[in-house]
Amino acid sequence: MFPLLFIVSRLAMIFAAHRENTDWFSFTFFLVSGGFLEFIIWHTFAGRLRARFVRPAFAPFADTTFNLVYAIVFITDLRVFTAFRRPLDLMLVREAFSAMPAETMISLLSLTDWLFIALALLTPFAARLPIVRIENPMRMPRALYALTVLLVCTGFFAGRWAPQIAAPAVRVPLLVVLNLFQKPTGLGAAVVKSPDKNPAEDFSELPVGSLAASAIAARTNVILIILESTGSRYVFDAALTRPGQGMPMPFLYSLSQKSLYLARHYATANSSPRALFSIFTGLYPEPVPEFFSLRPSLHIRTWTSYLPAASQFLVTPCAVEWYFPLGLLKNNGVEEIYGQRQLEFSEKRTHPAEGRNEEQTADFFVARVLKATQPFVATYISFAPHYPYHDYGERWHITQGDERLDRYVDNLRLVDAQIEKIHAALEKSGLLQNTVIVLVGDHSEAFRQHRGNYIHSLHSYEENLAVPALIYAPSLIKPRRVTSVTSHVDIGPTVLNLLKIPYKAKQFQGVSLVRPFDREHILAYGNEETVTVYSKDGLKTQYLRTGICRRFDLAADPAELKQLNCPPGLDALKAARSYKDQQLVFLEKLHSRALRQP
Repeated sequence: MFPLLFIVSRLAMIFAAHRENTDWFSFTFFLVSGGFLEFIIWHTFAGRLRARFVRPAFAPFADTTFNLVYAIVFITDLRVFTAFRRPLDLMLVREAFSAMPAETMISLLSLTDWLFIALALLTPFAARLPIVRIENPMRMPRALYALTVLLVCTGFFAGRWAPQIAAPAVRVPLLVVLNLFQKPTGLGAAVVKSPDKNPAEDFSELPVGSLAASAIAARTNVILIILESTGSRYVFDAALTRPGQGMPMPFLYSLSQKSLYLARHYATANSSPRALFSIFTGLYPEPVPEFFSLRPSLHIRTWTSYLPAASQFLVTPCAVEWYFPLGLLKNNGVEEIYGQRQLEFSEKRTHPAEGRNEEQTADFFVARVLKATQPFVATYISFAPHYPYHDYGERWHITQGDERLDRYVDNLRLVDAQIEKIHAALEKSGLLQNTVIVLVGDHSEAFRQHRGNYIHSLHSYEENLAVPALIYAPSLIKPRRVTSVTSHVDIGPTVLNLLKIPYKAKQFQGVSLVRPFDREHILAYGNEETVTVYSKDGLKTQYLRTGICRRFDLAADPAELKQLNCPPGLDALKAARSYKDQQLVFLEKLHSRALRQP
């Protein structure tokens, strides 16, 4: 039965490679090398291991188990890589089992996945069919073994560049096993073709001469600080720390008093890829389970590409090869992206260490900012508040316990200190007076405020979506609080408006917060397929995957304990359905139009 599974898996890879615009040379190389290796393992099992260690009566069971493991591993890894741009590794396994019920993981499988897995269960029946029986499986020429070893070794050493913009089309089950015991390798991951054109250089959508007309933009730097898994309910709550420690993020609070502070800001999603997509594009994310925002070839324009920046760069302690809109940023002119694998410094280890040291990474970011050619656009994305909440030592222990929430709050203080460090460096160097600082949480974090709600991506309650956000630009705007509901999609239009850069309103689904605005709703989409609509009247409407509609009155019930029914003809429900039906089509059109531009 294995040959049939192997053939079907290769066909699936070829289809995925075509859809992902994969470079065919690297695709063929990794497909062949992985295929040779899989067949050698299968022949070894079928010809030697089974005969030596398995009784004949148990041979069908052993064959079925081998094929079933192959099928499950292949489907799991392909789904993970397609959805998250991330290979299946120990961190993902631990995070999934910690944060996701088994029924949720099972629900991610499609009908075709189940059919492929079911093929493995037909092994005893297939063994009776001569068409799939290979006689003398041990008779394999030595040249084939040598060729396989050569290809595999080449893949390990020459293929490490592959995951930078990796396609999921040629992942092989053997790679999953290797990734569980070491850092992901390049073997088995082909690359996506480089785009012929950078849409960041196309300003055809702007009025003629608009960039030259903005003298403010020509001399202003923009620093975007994105706070991973940082919720607004935690950052200023002194009750979360031990006596005398004050609120978790005191510097952030002081900065909010000098900024345009968005007091009721919401993430557009409860997961980073979609939230980051909205922060950078000013558009709502795709309301479908698969991550459109992670496509390597994505050419939707970001608001940062409107800026006349001499340099653009991004720094983060986490890996940028997975769960990160790498293609979107590279295709919009971000020349330098420093993540876990790109940061080169002798590290002070933390435990556990799935990301680089936050303090050292912030130091690297400061150093890069100070030597940047102006005007620049610099992005820093923190990692410390992300599960499993690294322990950075007693210096940051501001809580009394050792629960998840305690470690999370400790790391909020750590991140607060890094923000203060960046601000101080800008002030000392004289850059602060001509720099706009945008600071926003990508999504929040849950700690069982509702049943089964922990981490961030299982539900769409307030503890998942409400995040801090501010824009610090004292030379351009007076400090004030915005008490209307705001969204990630508003950040781009607001910054462009501050810098006097004209733009067409239809380019964004958000609004400028420094102009008068009156809108009925903002939207969010959860990994659990819930569409959330926040209305200006303080009501929160949710359209669930099951088709059920529910509401919460956040003014009277901020803890979301009392569900309200949705009346017929509700405008918020119509908005949710329209968004779910039309948004992906809209995004696909934007992407296609960008690809067609000369």
